[in-house]
Amino acid sequence: MSFQKTIIYLALLLDIIGISVMIPAFPELKLYYGISDFAVTMGLTVYSLFAFLAAPVLGQLSDKYGRKVPLLRCVIGTLFSYLILLVSQNYVLFLISRVINGITGGNISILQAILADISPTPEEKAKNFWLMGAIFGMWFIIGPVLGALMLKFGSAYTIFEFGAVFALIEAVLIGVQFHNTNQPDPERHLTYNSFVV
Repeated sequence: MSFQKTIIYLALLLDIIGISVMIPAFPELKLYYGISDFAVTMGLTVYSLFAFLAAPVLGQLSDKYGRKVPLLRCVIGTLFSYLILLVSQNYVLFLISRVINGITGGNISILQAILADISPTPEEKAKNFWLMGAIFGMWFIIGPVLGALMLKFGSAYTIFEFGAVFALIEAVLIGVQFHNTNQPDPERHLTYNSFVV
């Protein structure tokens, strides 16, 4: 597997962790913030909503400025969101963190564009996209189990620390080793349609 492809799958894992590993921590967060079931569930909803809204814009930014800079900023944004969770002591900051993580977790469109760039044939492209989907589905099964193990031997903050360290490693790898896989188009005009990535 090429290094570029490895970067893609690591970034995809980081995005999935933002949803799946957090799920077992919700009861503990409910007690910590003193909030209702509905309020803590909003953390998952807000993440998913903003990832959905951000994906079309992030994909176009990667066409305009190259894949590396938007992808790196997304991973750094995810790192920042976990750092907020580690120091936050109120529910508002928790929601702000989830919004930031959602926006930067909407980089699935960038990852798909990179996969398309590095796929030399339609067959290879189909194989790569199938593998991306398989990884996505697999980690939605593994993620909650991993989160539950972290809670068993630590706390919700263990999950936040894991996410922050993962994001930091990913940011360093992208910053040092990743190279643009496309030719940037600075003249491209940005449009918005949340149903077309």
